[in-house]
Amino acid sequence: MQHYRLVPLALLLGLGVSWSVRLLSIKATASGQPSGIDVAFAASWGIAALTTLLNAARSGRLPVGAPHLRFYALSGVIGFGLPFLLEILIAPHLPPVLFVVIATSVPLWALLFALAFRLERLTVARVSGILIGFVATLVVILSSAPETEGESIAIEPTWLLASFSIPALYASYMLYVAKIWPTDLDNLRSAQGQGLAAALCFTVIWLVTGSGMTGVLEVVRSPAFGLIILSEVLALLCLFQIARTIGGGYATQANYIAVISGTLIGIVLFDQPLVPTLAVGVALLLVGLRLTAPRPV
Repeated sequence: MQHYRLVPLALLLGLGVSWSVRLLSIKATASGQPSGIDVAFAASWGIAALTTLLNAARSGRLPVGAPHLRFYALSGVIGFGLPFLLEILIAPHLPPVLFVVIATSVPLWALLFALAFRLERLTVARVSGILIGFVATLVVILSSAPETEGESIAIEPTWLLASFSIPALYASYMLYVAKIWPTDLDNLRSAQGQGLAAALCFTVIWLVTGSGMTGVLEVVRSPAFGLIILSEVLALLCLFQIARTIGGGYATQANYIAVISGTLIGIVLFDQPLVPTLAVGVALLLVGLRLTAPRPV
């Protein structure tokens, strides 16, 4: 029983921490001249290359049947290309704190979709745990934000409404991965196929935006570039394992972990101020995760 609960929690922690490391690495990489599209273009091809090499090393052939190609394409676009592009377009038009809160609401959207389309079984404990987890992230986000952050940005209703499409797409992606999974596909092959699809998607975006190779080369030369690739590959492997064995709704809670672990990393490595309410956020998150822990059937 204990093993049944600890393994999913370990995977969820691995997913959340990997996402926070990836985000911090992207910020470090993009601190110079390269645009977000340059980072996404270079990183997506790096992810595709690493997973391809790993599969080749174990003589793993990537399935390319119609169901597989559809799975790669939809997950690559819905889970990577489209939401990332929307983040780049929408983020400058909203106060940073508000944008982070909206982006972290992925588990709430997954709940709505699961309820509307009867995708997963909902219990009082699970719903309560996800709501408590969201409160935990709110405590951390609001207490960690500078008092003047975002005051100069006016909130336009159009951009505000458009921002909700980002967590909705991420939630759809995780639920989709859990439900429409080709049975002969393992985690590493899925990461390779999705990585290639995302790389092609970002290539089109990169070509349309007119970015040059200067920014891409700057990204590749950045010391944090390798961390982006490694953390994203690890995140994909954790995500797929959770989605296959537990469900996409459970995986969405890694968004909460990413916010809190990112704050902890900032305090330890980047001398960010320690906020007293961080302990409250961590305690609430643990309560939420305890309530949503999978149970044997």
